[in-house]
Amino acid sequence: MILGTILVLVLLILAFSLLFSLWKHLSSPESTTPTVSSLSSATEEVSSSADSSLSEDQSDRSASSSEAAETSGIFSGIAQPNADTTDVKQNAGGTGKNHNRAASVYAYNTADVNDAMYNGKTIFSEKLAFLTFDDGVDPASTPLLLDMLKELGVPATFFMVGQSFTAENKPLLERSLAEGHALAFHSFDHDYDKLYPGGVGNATEILAQYHKSKDALQALLGKEVDPKPWRYPGGHMSWDGLEEADAELKKEGVEWMDWNCLNGDAEGSTSPDSTEGQVSRILEAWEAYGKPNVITILMHDTAAKTLTRNSLPAIVHALQEQGFSFGVLE
Repeated sequence: MILGTILVLVLLILAFSLLFSLWKHLSSPESTTPTVSSLSSATEEVSSSADSSLSEDQSDRSASSSEAAETSGIFSGIAQPNADTTDVKQNAGGTGKNHNRAASVYAYNTADVNDAMYNGKTIFSEKLAFLTFDDGVDPASTPLLLDMLKELGVPATFFMVGQSFTAENKPLLERSLAEGHALAFHSFDHDYDKLYPGGVGNATEILAQYHKSKDALQALLGKEVDPKPWRYPGGHMSWDGLEEADAELKKEGVEWMDWNCLNGDAEGSTSPDSTEGQVSRILEAWEAYGKPNVITILMHDTAAKTLTRNSLPAIVHALQEQGFSFGVLE
């Protein structure tokens, strides 16, 4: 009987101890039982983490969109791979709106090129040549020139007549930009009588033809495209009284450009009749100017200039042998 009573007491004591331990655990602040406060805190952490991930994802998407913008649109494209003849690589940092972004490495300001041609300004540590073609766009000639330039891997600047900016020629304009060449203006209609009546520049007509050419080009390619190089038909050197026209064009940010070398393909009866003759004409002109380190070569982009197109490889190779790399004007 006594043993039974003692056993009951022991069991009661053990039960009380267990209940006390459980009560103490539940009332402790370190209890793992989640409270409203801890649930709210956890929710905020999850929300913050989600917001952070979303923000990072949005940033990544934004960066990707920016990169896509840099590689798409009218200014996307390639640089011609053989623009550099020597081990010295061009890094002109061009900012013009008449060539694609990749071509910026060999795109030079027109005024600086003029200064380099005639006053010895240094724009590149090595010799630099600008291949320029007047009178396009010509659907019978321009595609063949672009094919040849692509095969040679060198860039060119196309001085184009505004009236050729038609829907039919739009693909050639887009191709010229995409393949690392530069677009430039050569008046709207190439009419000497309107541009230079009596051999004297008509500033009003010249400026009007610039605007007409610009409007026609932008109607096809968009207002982002905005060439600034301008070549007077016949050349600046051929006419009187161009000071006013020069000043009006300059207000538009436009710079005129002549040449100090030519292949002679527009000289009528005295034009070379062979590839060797065209190459010689260029090298002779270069020597006559004192072998400057910067040269701009006049050639033409019309259907009739078969010899020019056929001679282009020999012309480029001859210039490369003389140490010339190649750029475009902006």
